[in-house]
Amino acid sequence: MSRNAIAARITKEYHRIEKGLALPEPKPGFAQPVIDWLLAEVPAYERGGRDYISDGARAAVGDWVGFHDRIGAAVRPEIRSFAQGSDNFEGGVKTLTRDEILAAAMIDFDRFAKMRHSIRQFTGAPVPEAAIARAVETALKTPRVCNRESRRVRVAFDPAVRAKMLGYQNGNRGFGHLAGAVAMITVDLAAFTDFGERNQGWIDGGMFAMSLVNALHAQGLGTCMLNSATIGWRDAKMRAALGVPDNEIVITFLAVGQIPDRVAVAVSPAPRAGEVLTVMA
Repeated sequence: MSRNAIAARITKEYHRIEKGLALPEPKPGFAQPVIDWLLAEVPAYERGGRDYISDGARAAVGDWVGFHDRIGAAVRPEIRSFAQGSDNFEGGVKTLTRDEILAAAMIDFDRFAKMRHSIRQFTGAPVPEAAIARAVETALKTPRVCNRESRRVRVAFDPAVRAKMLGYQNGNRGFGHLAGAVAMITVDLAAFTDFGERNQGWIDGGMFAMSLVNALHAQGLGTCMLNSATIGWRDAKMRAALGVPDNEIVITFLAVGQIPDRVAVAVSPAPRAGEVLTVMA
């Protein structure tokens, strides 16, 4: 049980409280076993340092206490003590208005999505580190199972490091050298608890990768996803060279670059919605 694994378990448990509080009619006294577990495990985790994981757990319990205070239900003193001061932490639930949600959603997403293409004609100009960091910050909002954090991004800006990274990907010939940055997206398997979740890393990592691409597209940067499909010995060689531990799976590589004034892109015709959509009766 690494610290990352324990953090994932804490997140999974306190997210149960958040989900309960987000229901139309939470049941009084719900999640008591979860709270008892957190009361024991979070202080032990915090001996290694407090962070957003433990603060999030305390904030969720704090909102649970607030809910029970509002409905006049009793709260055990040790639970109230655990949540003391949690108003200053991020976690629990918050209230949004429908107007706030719709105002933020008022973009032409259909046009945005259909204008995104895999770019293979970069200018060769640098990509600012701040642009990558901003895109990662946005992409972290991507849903993930039980809100557990498993996504990781390694990025190279130096030409020699970019070339080293691309040397382990078979599909960037003729354009990879013109990218201003190369990223590798991985997922830490320590965030998952049993074999029933054996494929969840690919799902969470794949969704994150698409969000990252869209976040870069929104900044006017071009991207091209580069698959990481390979065989065992090459995978082992890549991991050793790029510092990827055994507990992480490599989801994809990503070439990022500046877009020239005119660029040729693959048309890649797609089916109509009716060809993939089935309405269940």
